[in-house]
Amino acid sequence: MYCSVSNYPINEGFLFYHEDKLLDEKELYHHLVPLTFRSKHYESGGLFIYDKNNNKIDIEDIVEEGDVIFYDGSLKHGVETIKGNSEFNIGRIQTFSIPTNFQYPGDNFRTLVDLNLSNKKLIKYLFYRIKKLL
Repeated sequence: MYCSVSNYPINEGFLFYHEDKLLDEKELYHHLVPLTFRSKHYESGGLFIYDKNNNKIDIEDIVEEGDVIFYDGSLKHGVETIKGNSEFNIGRIQTFSIPTNFQYPGDNFRTLVDLNLSNKKLIKYLFYRIKKLL
């Protein structure tokens, strides 16, 4: 697990909706701590999550200062474009804990594919692994 800080600047910061997966686990629990808040630090936009019935939930509508947000990252979620007046608003900032299983690429073929290696490098690596097995 590691921690990151996300900054969504005024009138440009967003995160396209997606679903997170961690190897073969069905559920992936995330938590984040918002450091800025809609109506105080930006005017519109922010975190949303689709529930299991595909209903969109505007998280920014229900979060308050001091809250920690826990959610299932395998559900669709994202950040709508943060809007505001850049003169007075600072945008959306959060800390986010990222659960991760670190593996050597050779231990998991899917990891190699995710690295987006060129076909030449991938074939060279596969030959190396085959030789090692023989």
